[in-house]
Amino acid sequence: MLFLKASAVLIPMSPLRFVSVAAANLASDSFNRSGLLWSYPSSSFRLLPVSAALPFLRTSRPWLPNEAMDLKSTLHFSLCGISSCLATFGLSHLESHVVHRGNKYSHIRNSVSSNLRKIFSHEADLGEFCAKRLLPQRAQRMIVPYIFLDHMGPAQFSAGQGIDVRPHPHIGLATITCLLEGSILHRDSLGCLQEIVPGDINLMVAGRGITHSERETEAIRNSSHRLDGLQLWLALPDGKEEIEPSFTHHSRQELPEISNQAHQIRVLLGSAFGLQSPIKLMWPMLFAHVHQDQILALPTGIFELGVYVLQGKACIGEEEINPLEMGIPLENASEIRMEKGTELVILGRAVFSTPRYIDWNFVSCSKGRLKQAKEDWKSGKFPPVPGESEFIPYPDFSSRNEAQE
Repeated sequence: MLFLKASAVLIPMSPLRFVSVAAANLASDSFNRSGLLWSYPSSSFRLLPVSAALPFLRTSRPWLPNEAMDLKSTLHFSLCGISSCLATFGLSHLESHVVHRGNKYSHIRNSVSSNLRKIFSHEADLGEFCAKRLLPQRAQRMIVPYIFLDHMGPAQFSAGQGIDVRPHPHIGLATITCLLEGSILHRDSLGCLQEIVPGDINLMVAGRGITHSERETEAIRNSSHRLDGLQLWLALPDGKEEIEPSFTHHSRQELPEISNQAHQIRVLLGSAFGLQSPIKLMWPMLFAHVHQDQILALPTGIFELGVYVLQGKACIGEEEINPLEMGIPLENASEIRMEKGTELVILGRAVFSTPRYIDWNFVSCSKGRLKQAKEDWKSGKFPPVPGESEFIPYPDFSSRNEAQE
């Protein structure tokens, strides 16, 4: 049976999975000039990348994802889609994937084996420094419910420099901030003011709408300092996207931990490895921070996991996951082998029944809601952050001719 939806071809893969093949991804209206892209829930479809750097894209001008393609281009996409399907069944590897970033193309090698699918970070300019962005990208829209993952740093700042993110809005998501080095000062439109340091976790639920800034204390900014950490966005579950916004801070002492000479495991959200985080959530999920030099059994009963290696090296089956790479274990993977000194995070768990769309800092299952949020921010209808007069304007994506990644 063949399912045809817009520019995506969906081919049955198993009783539980579908493969979304490719003529697909790059040409569909899911990437448009306003910065909008979509994510199907992993429970319904598996999104795969194009398997080769496309020669016809090597032109003197940026390629626009929603431009019409000629017959030659369309045939090329189709052949790439077939290769993606073969890779899913373990018959080949996906070696090169093109991501459009402004006027340049970043080549991201994505591979699939019988135990593991790997994705690779690309640089995202945050102004003061570049983060390593794992999600979203064309190789992987989300690991439900995680729809965004930035590795901020490690970065070294001189005195007078540092993080200075002006007030900006969110809807339909929750943000997680977890630091490895340094500190960040959070302010939001609820009146919350909180410094976060390594080991702590900030959980901000945007719901129907919140505004916040991320800066540093004067003491930190006036001295030479480092910053390293993770920021993640969680798409709120079906029926909960428009809840009241909230913010909670949890210190390291509140979070469960197993620690001995061989390993240290901290469960920040959800439950795994015999540990249960005290942080209350509206949906099942997992976020764990692991230091290990031995074999660790993968958590069970989770639809899709992501394993991001911060340092060291991990192996799932015969596949290695090196620093700054993310591995997505497939159904037959059961354990992670780690060399001495390996540090990684494990995330995943929830399943959604509807797709999510992302536009700038907004996430929703409704394109209309994203448009309304954009207009509300432009017209100043979002609540302000007390003590802040600056703000980040909605980006002019059309002038950059690129889709938000």
